[in-house]
Amino acid sequence: MTFNTDTLRTGHSLNRHLFIADNIHLLQALDNDTIDLVVTDPPFGKGRTFTSDGLKPALTTEERQEETEQMAAWGIQNQEEAREAGVEWPSNGEASYDDIWSWQDVHEKFAVRLEVAYPTVAGLINTVRSVHSDGHAAYLSYMAVRLIEIKRVLKTTGSIYLHCDNTAGHYLKLLMDAVFGRENFRNEIAWRKYGGRKSNAKRKYPTQQDTILFYGKTADAYFSPIYEPISEQEIERKYKHVDEKGRRYRLAWGRQYQTKGVQRKIYLDDQPGAMIGSLWSERGLQLNTSATERTGYPTQKPVSLAERMIQASSNPGDVVLDPFAGCAYVPVAAEGLGRQWIACDISVRAMTVVKRQFSKFRYSVDGGPVIVKQKEIDQGIFTALADAQVSICGPNQLPDRSDEDPAPPPPLVLEEPDYDGQLFKRKEMLELLLRESGWMAWCCGFAVRRPDGSIMETTGNFELDHIDPKTVGGADYIVNRAPLCKQCNTKKGARTITLRQLRDEIAAEGLLVVDSVDDLPDLQKMQQAAVRLFSQRQSG
Repeated sequence: MTFNTDTLRTGHSLNRHLFIADNIHLLQALDNDTIDLVVTDPPFGKGRTFTSDGLKPALTTEERQEETEQMAAWGIQNQEEAREAGVEWPSNGEASYDDIWSWQDVHEKFAVRLEVAYPTVAGLINTVRSVHSDGHAAYLSYMAVRLIEIKRVLKTTGSIYLHCDNTAGHYLKLLMDAVFGRENFRNEIAWRKYGGRKSNAKRKYPTQQDTILFYGKTADAYFSPIYEPISEQEIERKYKHVDEKGRRYRLAWGRQYQTKGVQRKIYLDDQPGAMIGSLWSERGLQLNTSATERTGYPTQKPVSLAERMIQASSNPGDVVLDPFAGCAYVPVAAEGLGRQWIACDISVRAMTVVKRQFSKFRYSVDGGPVIVKQKEIDQGIFTALADAQVSICGPNQLPDRSDEDPAPPPPLVLEEPDYDGQLFKRKEMLELLLRESGWMAWCCGFAVRRPDGSIMETTGNFELDHIDPKTVGGADYIVNRAPLCKQCNTKKGARTITLRQLRDEIAAEGLLVVDSVDDLPDLQKMQQAAVRLFSQRQSG
């Protein structure tokens, strides 16, 4: 990797800034439409703590002291103050992070924002609570508010590469569809992270790959294909001829070149090679255990992996953002390819790792040393960044926004389906069932009344739900549907309770509109009426 200072524009005020903060706060502080590319490796929602023996090489006393002094400069003296500032207090040297989530981790204001402004995303998260767990739903909530902000700060030509694995990758794919729009999905890239086939798996195939989800912000997202160079063996086998200018070529004939039977010279210099697809298994993209760039972090990704994404989806001088930059593989790759970069991590340990990783790739951060052989220094191979120092910013040094959030997108409206084997659409079912019950909610007895107290025949303020939830075998047929008032349906939420249980709960809390549960529509009679309606429609 080489770095050409002539290709780097320094137009972005945050170029070469590393923020030690909760990335949601940095993302919310960035202006709209200012980032060209996001490449990031977030937590995977695996529900466990990742640990290793420590940084490699081991954290020095000087590095530990520098981290502590940097935190003190931000007014953070201990672990409690770090927690209040939304960052992690630096450990003694071990490389670890928690990937364990609970619903208590979901900040109330973020959850409310999703419910109000992004109901499609909120609905997906509630579904995950039902089909998987609160922990997975909490993880998706954490990712959702950040992905919404990432989409906002990306330019219309911008893209995102999101690293994940089979733990939550399929849920993240749905979340990305909900946030970016399924029409902006580009690729699901399979990255082979291990070269060998050794595994302790006994009841499944060994997992050798992770997934990278590639989305554009819009249909105008920039992309430039990458080609695999033609191998030396293929060159020697095919491009055997050399012209008077020393250019290698091969002879070809056929209709696609010229008149059939006439040979044509195909020059090697004009052939880009084979276009790289969505299966990334090359050995150069894998990080072996003895690699110099190893940091000690158990889930570290190689710089070469970030280089490929940056080359394909940005131009020299563009701004690359990594909101989960603990291993520094994205900033190093961006620097080497002449891009501007902004990075963020919740731990001040990222400051140490960034300096180390830059030095391993022959870059000096803030005038510090580089890991480079003397002969390379003599030959001038390495590049020093003394004239453009990396800025380390704390949680109280975030940029100031100069614009406002755009209006949230309108909620996704699905076309009313005919259910499999069902003869009624949702709105029609709601009206027919309300008519059978005297335009009364089956949950609490609510009805829409005129000023004189008479009941209005309207579907307003009612929603269709299930008598027995689908999670315990309930169907979408009209015989299992019930009109509920909006308040009670919200109270029920995604919980696996029957309508009968919901009625008892409402009665126990004194929320019935009628005197008792016995005054509510009789469910057995209502289901008999539904059978009659179904039979009438089926017979035509």
